[in-house]
Amino acid sequence: MLNFYPILATWRKLSDCKEKCERKLISTLLFATLQYFEIPTGKSDEFLGSIGCYHLVTCQKWLETFVNGSLEDFAMENRGGKHVSTFYEGFPELEMAAKIFATQKCQQKPAELKLSDLAQFIDSKFYELTGQTKDPTAGVIRSESMGTKCKIGHLEYTDENGDLQLIPCHFENDPNVGKTKGLLELAKDLNVNVPAGCLLPQLRDLLSQHPAFKT
Repeated sequence: MLNFYPILATWRKLSDCKEKCERKLISTLLFATLQYFEIPTGKSDEFLGSIGCYHLVTCQKWLETFVNGSLEDFAMENRGGKHVSTFYEGFPELEMAAKIFATQKCQQKPAELKLSDLAQFIDSKFYELTGQTKDPTAGVIRSESMGTKCKIGHLEYTDENGDLQLIPCHFENDPNVGKTKGLLELAKDLNVNVPAGCLLPQLRDLLSQHPAFKT
């Protein structure tokens, strides 16, 4: 297999990628990927900086913004804040579905989440939820770029007693310490009753009803 390390070690072509995707999205996606494969933070930060991406601290902040906030919060970060009602305020169930879709994609091996796949998913789900018929000549319902979510810190929600609950999204004990939990494992942690033989679409629906996946 060809060793790309000597090439990547001196790579400076991020500007070519920025023509298609903004620097923040590239940086956050690469950071999430490095975290998923458990690359040491020092090496991760060195690599991100060497190819023109933002450094680890900034990427960590943006990933936390996506996980604990919303896709719109992530997209609007450093753009002067929100000035109009966001798309997801009218379709909160669509945001839930998008977050679950992104989580599932990034938990696959190999982990892969393309922005175009997320955009197509949101577009399809929008017409499914609204019952509208899409014009064959129309573009996707969300034209702006979205963020991604891979190895995340925790899910945060307020329980029925008004207490804040934090559910780790990665294993904290051996033998899987540091690895990302799957949706089924998260369902167990959230005390979601998953029936025997539950298929993935059903599991997504069950999780979407839990406060941890609601904005």
